[in-house]
Amino acid sequence: MGQMLIRKLDDDVLRKLKARAKANGRSAEAEAREVLKSTLARSSPKLSSLIGSGKHAGRTAKEIDRYIRKLRNEWR
Repeated sequence: MGQMLIRKLDDDVLRKLKARAKANGRSAEAEAREVLKSTLARSSPKLSSLIGSGKHAGRTAKEIDRYIRKLRNEWR
């Protein structure tokens, strides 16, 4: 399995992660794994279809950036 180090994590984010981990009876590291796993499991099929196969599936970086910004606004 791979490893990851996250630098410059906002103090408030870390505090919330630790509180959530405690509530779920897990370590902060285990909670972070679960958050990533569950978030990625329900990731937007729209985003997957945008990227598609290949580097950009024929779309420019600007098109992808524009679409990601649109999705972010929908998620808020």
